[in-house]
Amino acid sequence: MKKFFLTAGKVSLGIFIAGLLLVKLVPMEKKNAWVFVDGQQIVVSEPTWRSTEGILRNAGVTLGKNDSYVVAPGNIIEVIRAVPVNLIKDGVSTEIWTGEATVVKALQKIGIATGGMNIYPGADRRPIAGMDIVLLQPGETVVRKTLDIPYAVVNRPDSHMELGDSAVIFEGVTGSKDVLVQLLKLANGSVVEKNLGEKVTKQPQDKIVAMGTTNTVETSRGAVRFTKVIKMQATAYTPWDEGCIGITKNGMVARRGLVAVDPDVIPLGTRLYVPGYGMALAADIGGAIQGNRIDLCMESLDEAFQYGRRNIKVYILE
Repeated sequence: MKKFFLTAGKVSLGIFIAGLLLVKLVPMEKKNAWVFVDGQQIVVSEPTWRSTEGILRNAGVTLGKNDSYVVAPGNIIEVIRAVPVNLIKDGVSTEIWTGEATVVKALQKIGIATGGMNIYPGADRRPIAGMDIVLLQPGETVVRKTLDIPYAVVNRPDSHMELGDSAVIFEGVTGSKDVLVQLLKLANGSVVEKNLGEKVTKQPQDKIVAMGTTNTVETSRGAVRFTKVIKMQATAYTPWDEGCIGITKNGMVARRGLVAVDPDVIPLGTRLYVPGYGMALAADIGGAIQGNRIDLCMESLDEAFQYGRRNIKVYILE
């Protein structure tokens, strides 16, 4: 019978070969990585030895020129896409693109030393698109003010309305804007303000007003042209009322069609049309007839009482 003997060297070789077989049979440990990019979450199963760049490639993520990423505990990788921000230094604004996680890192990336300077809105803030980043000297501060932007009034001609009439089609809407102001406190205690820029946050909307353009009015004598319309309070009188002498200011005998006005509003001798009364001539005045008041001469007391007191339109004729 043959006997076989294993030396120490042969035993070691056997163990090594067994180890190789185990490596082939047992897969390398894997665990998931979570990639957050462009509003999406991508789960990637990766060997533990793969690099972050390798994980991103396997997730189909391509980094742009100014993009970056941060790695958080738990195999979380956040991709930060570059955004435009406004860097304001010594009052000069420059647009830069940054994908850094903080304002201070964005400044360091472009080689700006921030020692001894204040940073607005904060060194540890995450840059967002359109952000203003201001470098300030000691003693300087920055504030944001919200100011109103008044709306404009736009008049639109409307041939369906009489001259002098108007109607609001759309009420205006006041806009607003953010103004970035740099404040410097002087030795005497006064504060100097410097406008660093402003952004409209709400556009104003114009107020739209329809303006009448029709300058003719229908009367019992047909259409007549007028130059102006005045809203007035009308009363009635007769030539026999107490205090009346039957003669108008311009020397005419008081009768229907002659009316009393304030000559500072309607000059004497002006031709008028009064709806519900007819054609008229401004021929008289009265102590109580001041401003937008008109007194219509009637032929009888009953007619005057029936007319009473009314708010009317008075047409100034050509």
